[in-house]
Amino acid sequence: METNEYEEFVDKCWGGHDRQYTAIAFGGEVGEVLNEVKKELRDGKDRSYNVLYELGDALYYLTKLGSQYGFTLEAIMNANVKKLSERRSIQERSS
Repeated sequence: METNEYEEFVDKCWGGHDRQYTAIAFGGEVGEVLNEVKKELRDGKDRSYNVLYELGDALYYLTKLGSQYGFTLEAIMNANVKKLSERRSIQERSS
């Protein structure tokens, strides 16, 4: 699936909440990812399947939150690559 196809899918599923709600929901889903990792550490059992689904939920809200701010997933990814590349460049020069 391409990023634009996923964005269209999210738009079709969306319930019409505002940015504040979306941001809080995104944070909640990130917390659920962390909770699965915690359970994995505590129980010593692989929870990869659960993490996959919680990451998907986080992606859903991340996608919509970005859209509500006028950003596509592609724009978010490109901005992140640029930021991390610049950071890496600075770190390499200071080494």
